Amino acid sequence: GQIVYVDKGGQTIPSTPLTGKTGETVKVVPQIPGGYKIVPGQQIPTTVTATAEGIPTVTVQVEHAMTTVQPTDPKTPADTLPDNPGKKYPSGVDETDLNKTIVRTIIVHTPGEAPSTVRQEAKLTRTATVDEVNGNVTYSDWNNGSWDKYNVPTVPGYTPSTNVVESANVTSETQPATVDVTYTSTAQT
Repeated sequence: GQIVYVDKGGQTIPSTPLTGKTGETVKVVPQIPGGYKIVPGQQIPTTVTATAEGIPTVTVQVEHAMTTVQPTDPKTPADTLPDNPGKKYPSGVDETDLNKTIVRTIIVHTPGEAPSTVRQEAKLTRTATVDEVNGNVTYSDWNNGSWDKYNVPTVPGYTPSTNVVESANVTSETQPATVDVTYTSTAQT
């Protein structure tokens, strides 16, 4: 006899043989193929009885094991999948695939001084889900970030091109930005 593994599409995955003599109780111990997991809620017998006609086939419904890769724990093609030790992670789940930093640079041109730079970073992340059987990777949406409000320093006798660089929401579509703050002399009385 055998334990037959069937996925949701009806495809049969390699089976596990069952052997025994007529009248014996044969233990049913599923050995799930790498990358698959048992579909929950099934009534899988723990034993079957061998008869003169053979050992009845035990059918086990399986599905692809899915692994979520967190942006704080990215993987590389050198890392092994947790439920499929014979396979490595596909590309597309490393640090740069799950983490993105979008920068706004504010350059303040203070009169009589070297320009000073304020670097604002918005860190965006997403998760990846890996199908352990076929290696397909799907992604969650990127989370959003923001750049903080920046109050431009006052310089006596000068007027800045802007008093405030406003805060801004940052999405995965936002491009890096540079803001130049310049000063013009104020008419003296």
